[in-house]
Amino acid sequence: MQGCAGAITATSVSAALRLMLSIAEIQTVFPAPEEYSKRFFFGKDPRSEELSADLKDALASNQLHNFVILHAADLPSLAPKGFVAIIGFYLAFAVDHVHSDVAQRLFLHLCGVSNNEYWRQRCSLLSPGQASILMKYIADFPLAEPGGDTKGLSESALRHWRALAKNNT
Repeated sequence: MQGCAGAITATSVSAALRLMLSIAEIQTVFPAPEEYSKRFFFGKDPRSEELSADLKDALASNQLHNFVILHAADLPSLAPKGFVAIIGFYLAFAVDHVHSDVAQRLFLHLCGVSNNEYWRQRCSLLSPGQASILMKYIADFPLAEPGGDTKGLSESALRHWRALAKNNT
């Protein structure tokens, strides 16, 4: 996808990204969580009660896309186990809605990876398959805007992800 220029429609980019990373593939590698406690997902975040209630309602009503949209900015608030448990929901939404705020925030959050405690905790809980899917999303993320370039950001992030994944094997 990198190197594409000109007018790229959201539909064509979304279809192309889905070909590279399918919803079924994401759901297989990131199964629905079995534990739903607020501490599990949101740790000590002062809004954990609200976030936990929203997640519980979304799961009960099969409206996870609403939770993902409403809480796109809350990815950094997820506790390590919560991150691993529900990042697949964000990823599935982002693949299907490439030009959404969720897709942009997910990409930027994943590109913020570094060798610090925050990321070491999260990456240590990912299976090799889960880490691989997240790296694939970063690598295949389309240009944010026609003429935009995410290549430098994604290449730097991928180096960090590979190093963290290697440390976990």
